[in-house]
Amino acid sequence: MTTTTTIENNELETELQELFLIGKQWNADLSFIECELTILNKLFKKASFLLVKSDFNKLSGLNRIHFDLNKRIQYYFQQLEVVIIDQKHNIDINLVDTYVSLEKDLEQALKRLQAFKNGIFQTNKHQLKCNSNAG
Repeated sequence: MTTTTTIENNELETELQELFLIGKQWNADLSFIECELTILNKLFKKASFLLVKSDFNKLSGLNRIHFDLNKRIQYYFQQLEVVIIDQKHNIDINLVDTYVSLEKDLEQALKRLQAFKNGIFQTNKHQLKCNSNAG
């Protein structure tokens, strides 16, 4: 059985609006991840980087995570929008669970991306210095 509640006061409405604004920040974070992945995907197509098969697998995994998060966040927005617009609509506890899950997963994706980039650039640090000195 799913627990639900009905919006009956302004405080809850304010909380829902705040959830919506936090979701907008998630979209900004997703855009950042997308830009970073676009750059990395282009770098990986060039032969000037030292890469191993596991790097390609990690990049592929990050691309999948981004795609999945994007779909899940858009679905979350659709659910949230219904609740905000229709004040008689019941709120399912799954909305809160989804919020917590998305927040955690997005944070982990950002950390994984950063760790991946640090690893790639650390591995290629010497080569990058040589290329910049030669130019």
